[in-house]
Amino acid sequence: PSTLSGLIGWWAASAITGLSDGASVTTWPDSSSVGNNATASTTAPTYHTARLNGYPIVTFDGTDDTMSLGTAITTAQTVFWVCREVPSTPANRSFLGHASYADYQRGSNGEYWNTGTNANILNGVTCLNGTQIASPTTTKFPQGPWGIVSLVCAGNTNVNQITKWDGQATWVWYGDIAEVIIYNRQLSNTERSNVEAWLANKYNLPLTTPAAANLLEVHDPGNNPVFVVSPGGGQQVKVSVMPSGTTYSATTSDYIIVVNKVTGSATAVNLPSTPPQGMALVIKDGKGDAATNNITITPASGTIDGSTSVVLSTNYAVARLVYNGVQWNLL
Repeated sequence: PSTLSGLIGWWAASAITGLSDGASVTTWPDSSSVGNNATASTTAPTYHTARLNGYPIVTFDGTDDTMSLGTAITTAQTVFWVCREVPSTPANRSFLGHASYADYQRGSNGEYWNTGTNANILNGVTCLNGTQIASPTTTKFPQGPWGIVSLVCAGNTNVNQITKWDGQATWVWYGDIAEVIIYNRQLSNTERSNVEAWLANKYNLPLTTPAAANLLEVHDPGNNPVFVVSPGGGQQVKVSVMPSGTTYSATTSDYIIVVNKVTGSATAVNLPSTPPQGMALVIKDGKGDAATNNITITPASGTIDGSTSVVLSTNYAVARLVYNGVQWNLL
């Protein structure tokens, strides 16, 4: 989370030190650079060790446990929670709150939000475990299991306490919280997915759409993804397969071109007319008949290592090329 700009609040139970199981949490340190610690304002919630994938959690009793921030936040735009609500919890137990604002008001039957919730929340995007909630004012937050809730607001919202809102003494969280993260800007879908994936990995929680966040992406100079490593370890490359025809006109979005025809015939591969400097191409005889049916690679202009063309003439041959800004070079 700290690698993304705009982090203004980060309360993780794993950052609490010096407490034994069952102890009261009087101070919850802020792990962001702001240092906006939360302190128990009425009755302190309870610290429990090794409850979620080996990490500690903070338990709120649903009666009067709440924590106040040292400094009110007026620019909360993206928020993440790792939390669990006790089954049969009464309504209106908000994820976050403010003593003077009902920005994070929950629905009266346990819905994520109320129709009177801050419009920037209602007009934003609410997700559970990576999947957007289409109608958060009519959809109930599932009680019992742990979940990763994310919210990207349409604008600023107000927060000065974990979990009570608008001065309602008994409308406090009833359940457990492992982590709360707040940014003062709208994270992109990719950034949101990356934080969700990080939290899911930390706490061993399932994401509905784990492939949304890639661990590594390599882009060509045209910003086309050519190599991707997913959270599951899978790798993908952009591949264009030529199953038929005699000529293939490569584009700047190509990376690997495999000539793999049903019926063998000589093939021409024409390189892009305006390739960006640094563009790479791999051209492969996938059928294994280049000795009989040559593959001729020709630039639209310029040369390939000083030659007007290059011919693949051995079975399963491969050509690896890169454009240096003036001509193509074979690697």
